[in-house]
Amino acid sequence: MVRVLVFSVTVVLYVLGGVAESARILGVFVTPSFSHQIVFRALTMELSKRGHELVVFTSDPLNDPSLNNYKEIDMHYTYDLKMDHAIALDETSFLQEWYKVSEPITEAVLIHPEMQRIISPNSTERFDLIIAEYLSYDAIYALRIRLDAPIIGVCTTSLSHSLSYQIGNTHALSYSPSLMDDYTDDMNFWLRLINAYRMAKHAILRQYDLLPRQERLLKKYFGPHVPSVEDLSTEMSLVLTSSHPLLEYPKPSLPNMIHIEGCHLKLKLHGLDEDLKEFLDGAKEGFVYFSLGTNVLSDHLAPEKIRTLISVFAAVPYRVVWKWEQNSLDGKPDNVFISKWFSQQDVLAHPNIKLFVYQGGRQSTEEAIHYGVPLVGIPVFGDQKFNVRKLESIQLGKRVNFEPLSGDELRGAIVEVIEDKGETTFRCLFNDRKEDPMDRAMWWIEYVIRHNGAPHLRPRLRHWPWHQRELLDVLAFVLLVASAALYLSYKFIRLVIRKCAQTLPSKVKTN
Repeated sequence: MVRVLVFSVTVVLYVLGGVAESARILGVFVTPSFSHQIVFRALTMELSKRGHELVVFTSDPLNDPSLNNYKEIDMHYTYDLKMDHAIALDETSFLQEWYKVSEPITEAVLIHPEMQRIISPNSTERFDLIIAEYLSYDAIYALRIRLDAPIIGVCTTSLSHSLSYQIGNTHALSYSPSLMDDYTDDMNFWLRLINAYRMAKHAILRQYDLLPRQERLLKKYFGPHVPSVEDLSTEMSLVLTSSHPLLEYPKPSLPNMIHIEGCHLKLKLHGLDEDLKEFLDGAKEGFVYFSLGTNVLSDHLAPEKIRTLISVFAAVPYRVVWKWEQNSLDGKPDNVFISKWFSQQDVLAHPNIKLFVYQGGRQSTEEAIHYGVPLVGIPVFGDQKFNVRKLESIQLGKRVNFEPLSGDELRGAIVEVIEDKGETTFRCLFNDRKEDPMDRAMWWIEYVIRHNGAPHLRPRLRHWPWHQRELLDVLAFVLLVASAALYLSYKFIRLVIRKCAQTLPSKVKTN
């Protein structure tokens, strides 16, 4: 009897393990930004190595024939749809433009012949899991309904308050700054008021700008009977987010939000080109690496900013490696090496590096801390202000304003940060983890597959209206009861006083 029981348990565990080990997974990652794609790429490559079969829609395909059971659908043409000149936009305009371009990018995925074949009512395609970018492509989440498979979201930054709120987390407005602002969690009354106002503005923009655009695509490609985009966004089994306590401010999160900070750092380094290697090896005084990421290109910079950068780099006693997307740079100093692309982790891992001057992107931040490289941030848009301000608040880096870009400020920040050696401590903090973030991501992905979407991780309150989630209805009831009690007490006291006043004269007269 005992042998039969042991055998039965073994068979069940083997079957459950086999489900996770041989799952068929659909990935949809189409943001036209390489910095986003490196995280998705790391996850899908690891899933492939662990025996899963993948079909991946991506704007930056690997084109690696050595990967087995790995089919890519090239969506690189979505780069033609991306935002232009985002550096000139304020916060509200940036969100509006982003929501606007999210619409054609979403449609480019849904209208693709391969996706049309997959979502066709007559399709025989079957998937055990869908993994999609959790950002602003809400109509894509209807794949969960059409394919009858659980869905996991992946966010390559910290979750915005709106996205976090959708899956059931609290806003934490009193101590959690907006992801697009540059103040810390030490907020006085006025900053908390501003924070609440901006959160409300972001929520309104999402509700009345993004979601109607996505709802139109949802009905067009999935029909009138699917749930609304607002409901679909709450049904993520999990959200994997590239965040770390060191890089954001402490706040509560539910078990359906998993942190996978720096999971792409396990990727094998490419190695440096010979001419670049010779330049860096010869930097006896060290070198500064300057890059504004993959979304701010050289021709986006105003001429006066370029002249400022040239004058600063010419004056520093270091060699400079500059990511410059043009073939040449007029007035390039002799100590500056330019190239349209660098293997960034290889550059950051070089022993002669002194400093990384960058735009404040999340993946670049993780890479710099991982390799112990000091930072000077020049935030341009999106979450970059938030990231750089957080680094500055813990003395891990220095911020320089992009508008206006001051040569004296940049030069002073470079000198100040290079002379500070605090980055070693933070490198230890960042890398001191109970488990490897990639292993954590894989375990949770396979957990969702094993447990049919793990619905027990999703809180019921994600469907509640905001006034119930924030207990405003309870507060209103308490205030109403208290007000009624005070009013009745007031009326009673007035009545008693009036009665006393009426009887007092007659008593005096009698006496």
